[in-house]
Amino acid sequence: MTPIHFHFEFASPYSYIASLQIDAIAKAAGRTVDWLPIELDAVWKASGVLDAYSQIRRLKRPYIARDAARCARMCGTVLATPCAPAHGAPVAKLAYWGKRNQEPRLGEAFLKAVWHRYFGEGQSITGLADLVLASRSLGLDARTIQSASAWTGARQAQDASNAAAVDSGCFGVPWFIADGESFFGQDRLPHLAVHLNANPALGGREGQRTRSMPCDPFLTLPSNSPREIQ
Repeated sequence: MTPIHFHFEFASPYSYIASLQIDAIAKAAGRTVDWLPIELDAVWKASGVLDAYSQIRRLKRPYIARDAARCARMCGTVLATPCAPAHGAPVAKLAYWGKRNQEPRLGEAFLKAVWHRYFGEGQSITGLADLVLASRSLGLDARTIQSASAWTGARQAQDASNAAAVDSGCFGVPWFIADGESFFGQDRLPHLAVHLNANPALGGREGQRTRSMPCDPFLTLPSNSPREIQ
């Protein structure tokens, strides 16, 4: 049974909102999620659209800040305003790949903890000390995180994730791929859910067809997701 490939950037608020919903969607369809951070600038550059998209992103930035906040509220959570830009969060990405190579479940937990620190608490995730604070509950210290980020395969894993995104036609995040079908944006999660549950042979459950998923651009967060974030 193929996983749902989830390409994202830590700095993307829409990706963060989607990250709070995707596990429930995958579980309902009997799937797993493959968490794949990308370097969006590298993806755009490889596709020959970096300059154009950089200009569009600059123009859209004020709107995105307001719109993402609305989306979060409609999904039952609140986005914190980060105190500093993520600047691609390169150390966090490399540490994730290193930890995922050692202990996949812990790698995923580390990723989610870092992301919560950024959009859940509004704190920086650019430095090693930031990542240690983010993952205190996981028992990861500076030496462990630094060692994970220094794994020789981390850079190759990141490059491979970028390349896979390019090959799939990715032009923005969040970007989901299921059974060769691509879905762009947090507001396309209902479409992804319909696709998964309308294809029992591909892992969806019989009877959970399009009638079970209304055409609602927002999905309610699972009950164990953070509801009120300062």
